[in-house]
Amino acid sequence: MKFSKSTIAVIFLTLPCFSYAQSDMGLAFTADIGFNSHTFKIDAEEAGIGYDESGNATAPALGISYTFMDNWSVQLQYADAGEADLFDTGGEGISLMVSSDTTQLNAFGAYTTARSVGNWGFGARLGVSRWDTTFNMTGSDGTQSETAEIGSDSGTALIAGISAFYAINDNFDIVVSADWTANEAEIEAVTADMQYSRYAVGAVYHF
Repeated sequence: MKFSKSTIAVIFLTLPCFSYAQSDMGLAFTADIGFNSHTFKIDAEEAGIGYDESGNATAPALGISYTFMDNWSVQLQYADAGEADLFDTGGEGISLMVSSDTTQLNAFGAYTTARSVGNWGFGARLGVSRWDTTFNMTGSDGTQSETAEIGSDSGTALIAGISAFYAINDNFDIVVSADWTANEAEIEAVTADMQYSRYAVGAVYHF
């Protein structure tokens, strides 16, 4: 299922960010933005025709974390993987573009090196992603276009990431990160292998 607008609004208001980098116990918030590469694969034996396509989309994320002991934290993140155009199946003057639109709610356990003002640190994390994907097809004849949903699916998958952060002062960090996850999603009764590679830059506030 897709998140409703009200659900997304609540998440954005109550989970404004998550932390990649902190060494003292307590809360931290992060907001970041980057891009997410969507990879879409269908086996030719299953579908009659094989696909191995990819597309990119803008990918913002917000979250919250709590450090319960030095260097270790739990994190909750809402990530919009965006809508990425995957492939065009049109012909004879008509374009039929298939796209994937995905959101993720991620829970992580994370380890980071000690935070020191004026210095870089590094982190790694592993967790579970609750993903929700809609596949759309947009038809266009060059003068007008129309979009229709052709399938949707949701589920859970493992997600892993790494990060590097720079502590500007006692409260603020800048952070660059990369996360990867993969899952199987059903589209028109055919199973598609989906992979997501998200690269982002953001800011962290430590309480």
